[in-house]
Amino acid sequence: MPTFISEEEALQELIMLRVAQRYRKISSQMIQIFLDSCQYGEEHVIRSMMHENSLTDHVVNFRDSNGRTGLSYACEYGYDDIVRLLAACVTTNVNPNIPDKEGETHYIQIKLCNSRMISQGTLA
Repeated sequence: MPTFISEEEALQELIMLRVAQRYRKISSQMIQIFLDSCQYGEEHVIRSMMHENSLTDHVVNFRDSNGRTGLSYACEYGYDDIVRLLAACVTTNVNPNIPDKEGETHYIQIKLCNSRMISQGTLA
């Protein structure tokens, strides 16, 4: 026997569904902005996102289709200031142990990044 819900319950479910869809859309846009900023060295955008409390654990640890996070892009492209900024971010738990599709972790990339900074004399 089918179960019927009231109009009020149906309206409430519809509202919740639309809110969830809107949140997913905003969240996916924030993730893309974050990944692009890490990949292209836009530290000011990341600082702005931090100031607005837009960086959540989900955003900073999100893996793209290649299994890469913003931290891995910042390490690979040598944006050491972004690496330090993410490592110092107290509002999120940046996980340096998330492997990409090739099995490489950000911890390894951070070590390479630190080695590069030491050889360039930029890491105290």
